[in-house]
Amino acid sequence: MNVAKVAVVFLLLALASPAMAATVVTVNENGVGTVAVDGGASTPLPFGIGLDPGGSGISTLFYTLPFTPSPGDLFILEGDTGNPSDVVRFNTNRLFFFSDNGHNTGSNPAEPSDPDLADNGVPTPPNPVFLFEGADEGNNGVVFSPTSTQPGFCATCGTGVTYNIISDQTPPQLVPELGSWLLMLGGMGALALNRVCRRGN
Repeated sequence: MNVAKVAVVFLLLALASPAMAATVVTVNENGVGTVAVDGGASTPLPFGIGLDPGGSGISTLFYTLPFTPSPGDLFILEGDTGNPSDVVRFNTNRLFFFSDNGHNTGSNPAEPSDPDLADNGVPTPPNPVFLFEGADEGNNGVVFSPTSTQPGFCATCGTGVTYNIISDQTPPQLVPELGSWLLMLGGMGALALNRVCRRGN
């Protein structure tokens, strides 16, 4: 067997396996969400509108997860101003998504795609983990990988869980997962290496 071909196979496996090992949950404010459990294929997450289990009286978007995360809240703040943007609440096997309703204060403009399913107001979380959004208003969010003492932690997910929480996205869509990008780049590298090896023979 050709050494270059064996090297390409090992390269592809090395690139793909770390990115695909963890459970990845991707959600946005419009009911578009997926989960890839322990490196498996991405599947759509069921969603609905439900009453806040925290007692705020707000009905908002929720996703049903295939596992039961640790309960608690993420309080997501605007990266440039620190104003409240979103609250993600974990309760039983549900992820509740609350958004700022486009009624920003200070220098933040209204969201470009109001109203989203999650735009029903932001409750005041009692003991949250604070996160700051990255990127500009209109296409931002956070990536969060909880530890065992933080909300959203998955004790039954073999290699942990990462949440890709997309806020203010226009149009609503999902970002390709890191594993997909690495596989594509690895495949392109394998094709390039194969071409170089053929020219050398």
